[in-house]
Amino acid sequence: MLGAWALAWDDGDGNADLFRPELLGDPATPVLVGHSADGLVAAGAVASRNDHVVGISNVFALEGGADRAWPVVLDAVHRLFPALPVVGYEHGADLDAAVHHGFEAVGPLRVWLHG
Repeated sequence: MLGAWALAWDDGDGNADLFRPELLGDPATPVLVGHSADGLVAAGAVASRNDHVVGISNVFALEGGADRAWPVVLDAVHRLFPALPVVGYEHGADLDAAVHHGFEAVGPLRVWLHG
């Protein structure tokens, strides 16, 4: 399942191997997937839960982009984690889509890499 999801998310950019199989074994990090009528992966996202929030990343839909994916992703997250607020770190058009679906932009995100 993760392989098909990653290939759909990647859309031919060559990054499908970014997601390790161990991700599926983490109960705090569900991989959300939406299927087309013919059973293929059509949309998805990754939810990362801690005690305080659910972070959403890697939102995609093959048709309609993130704007089409957000309503389905938010519905799934609210069913899985109804008491937790939802956060993300989109930018550009993806941020515009998130704001369109109820998010509020609060500022830039700084990501530090180690190693």
